[in-house]
Amino acid sequence: MEPIENTENQAPMPETEVKKDGGLGPTLSIILIVILIALGGLYYFTQGIENYNDGSTPADESTEQAVLELQAQGSSDEVAEIEADLEATDFSEIDSMLIELDAELDAQ
Repeated sequence: MEPIENTENQAPMPETEVKKDGGLGPTLSIILIVILIALGGLYYFTQGIENYNDGSTPADESTEQAVLELQAQGSSDEVAEIEADLEATDFSEIDSMLIELDAELDAQ
């Protein structure tokens, strides 16, 4: 069955002009905002981090030595090597470090 076309009773479709809204202004605004955000991030990651000071003191020589000792530990999962690493680890100052840490957290 073919559709019946009745052109006598139908009104002609009005021709509409398509307006191009916006233009160059919004596009330039978005580009400018993206550039400003990128420059802010670049500044933060280059200058902001270097100037940040959280009040903590720089690592002293004993802390650096402890880090080096921890890095020298083995990566084996054998029980004997794990026990050897534990025996080589110096836990003598852990209580004083925890007390200092607790005092710093209470101060904040």
